[in-house]
Amino acid sequence: MIEPGISDAMAEYVTLAVLALHRDFLAYRVQQAGGDWQPLRFRPPGALRMGVLGTGVLANTSLSALQPFGFRLNAWSRSRQSIGGVECFAGKAEMDKFSVSAISSFACCR
Repeated sequence: MIEPGISDAMAEYVTLAVLALHRDFLAYRVQQAGGDWQPLRFRPPGALRMGVLGTGVLANTSLSALQPFGFRLNAWSRSRQSIGGVECFAGKAEMDKFSVSAISSFACCR
């Protein structure tokens, strides 16, 4: 059982982390600290694939939060799942395929 609010809080954190990586927040923060401002390469969300380990309540809420941004989404779990708009992988046999195809970012949820 998941305590009320935990699922939404996880989705917020995952969304924050993914968007920070997608928009190069850390690189811009370093530039800001150095008094520099150089535009970085923009990548449309559809050019990036995000992977989530797990397909439980926390993972599903996080995936749902990311879908409106247009990222290509992957999920891996021990057993076969089907989630709309998400390419799902299952079992040890597909872990490598999941890892290789979700090279942009990972989130671990249960």
